[in-house]
Amino acid sequence: MYPQASRRWIATPELAVPRYWVEIVEGGSPSHLADLRSLRERQLAVPHHYSSWPLNSTDGTWVWTRVVGTDDRLITGFAIHLTSSRALPGTRIGEVDRLGRPLHEEIAAVMGDVLSETARRIPRLLRLDARIFDEEPVRRALMARSLAMAGWSPLSRGRHYSHTLVVPLAASDQETLHRFSKGVRSAMRKALGSPLLRFGPVTGTQYEGRIGYLHALPFERTGGMPPPIDIKGILCDSAGGDSLLVGAFASEGRVPEDLAALAWARFHGDHATLEINASQRSHLFSNALSPGFGLMSELFLWARRRGAHWMDLGGLPGTKPALDDRMRGIIEFKMRFSADFREVAEEWRLEPSRLLAGAAATTRHVANLVRGAHAAARKC
Repeated sequence: MYPQASRRWIATPELAVPRYWVEIVEGGSPSHLADLRSLRERQLAVPHHYSSWPLNSTDGTWVWTRVVGTDDRLITGFAIHLTSSRALPGTRIGEVDRLGRPLHEEIAAVMGDVLSETARRIPRLLRLDARIFDEEPVRRALMARSLAMAGWSPLSRGRHYSHTLVVPLAASDQETLHRFSKGVRSAMRKALGSPLLRFGPVTGTQYEGRIGYLHALPFERTGGMPPPIDIKGILCDSAGGDSLLVGAFASEGRVPEDLAALAWARFHGDHATLEINASQRSHLFSNALSPGFGLMSELFLWARRRGAHWMDLGGLPGTKPALDDRMRGIIEFKMRFSADFREVAEEWRLEPSRLLAGAAATTRHVANLVRGAHAAARKC
């Protein structure tokens, strides 16, 4: 499926000597799983997007790119998520996340060429989107420069966040919680100790519809469009332990409406990321009882016990919202846990085939003309 017949070597710019080549295998294949073990044995933090998520997600397909050295030694790797393109039937869109950090440090200066070669090897690939995620600005800039030199285009408005709040985690549960203010610790205790609530993992297909409902609520409040989430995949992955879907359940409620709030976090080897945090406003809970604080406490301690040194609170547009900003409540809630706001990511795009890109643009143009004609006809 993925051409491997000839090795196309990639040279480092400072030496102009071929040092790397890429091999693409199926996600979840024995080669992919063996590479994950090898990377972990070298004490490298492997993102959730490369490890358990390709095995449990139910949307699209996954491939694993192996980056190999001249001595046939595995240098590093990354996973690509492939979905069908709506712009041109038969073509696919690729997305690779979490490029950077020590995992990709050796190839940072040639990442653009590595990704471009990978894109050329994937049949019918219309577009590949790549997200660099690295809290170290010098390393992130080196990788971004590599993509620019290889012909990639930066996305000013990507699908994901570029800035986030960072919460440091300590060596013990007690030390971790004592890093928060007295008010935050009090809110956590009230939520976790309330007889109105119980906290625990969300399991069972009976909660699928409820999860989707709760996930959409914050976006309805802020006027945004909720992104699609793979609920079946999240439930399956959380059961395996590399992510956690935790819920706050109303003690007197009935399944599935008893799920009053939820949060989902992923583990990335040395840190964790808050992906989803949602709740239903209820008369059962006063201002003094916020399920969200209990959920955050559960996630912080889970991440610490998994070996995380810090937690990413899932992105913020800024830290100084206007009084009428509909995101104000979310921003102020997250800032109760940290004031360490930093840039961590940027997104880039490549269209590896001019022919396919041109055909897709033509198809979109024709479709827009047809929609415009239908709209004009309805007005008449």
